[in-house]
Amino acid sequence: VFFYANGALDFLIFEPLARGYRFMTPEPARHALSRAFDNLALPIIFANDLLQLRFHHAATTLSRFAINSTGGVLGLFDVAAELGLQPHDTDFGQTLYAYGVGDGVYLVLPLFGPTTARDAAGLGVDSLFDPRTWLLGSSERLALYTGEGVVRREELIDAVNYLTENAESNYNAVRAWTFQQRNTELHQ
Repeated sequence: VFFYANGALDFLIFEPLARGYRFMTPEPARHALSRAFDNLALPIIFANDLLQLRFHHAATTLSRFAINSTGGVLGLFDVAAELGLQPHDTDFGQTLYAYGVGDGVYLVLPLFGPTTARDAAGLGVDSLFDPRTWLLGSSERLALYTGEGVVRREELIDAVNYLTENAESNYNAVRAWTFQQRNTELHQ
């Protein structure tokens, strides 16, 4: 039910917003905004690096955040990568995986989409690591998360179109893609 409800919301709201954003925003600006949202996620990545005892990654993440938040103008530019500090991604679902927690059942969460039980729990914990959760008011957070949602949905326009045009069953294709994508992320 949530899969098709999310699909309807995507078709009626999120995809048109993402297409409008793509049409109105030059590609370099779209990339800059994507980098800025990536930068805002670095405190979450840092916390999970520490929990996974990956101290070199944690030092890199902290350095990237400091450099890109200042010299990179709030993350619009990835100055840290130019200095050799390459980005990586991690979350609390990956932290749980590192401690041996299995996937659990496949879920489709309202608005958040497909995930597993482990990663759904990770979403909740990651929100506690996110400074936006405790530094911003609810309306500012909603505006910021909505903006990030549009930016992220724009990045997926072509992939989603390909999937919906070529899959026999959208539900099964998304489920398989979710597990494949997550498996790739877990083994990096």
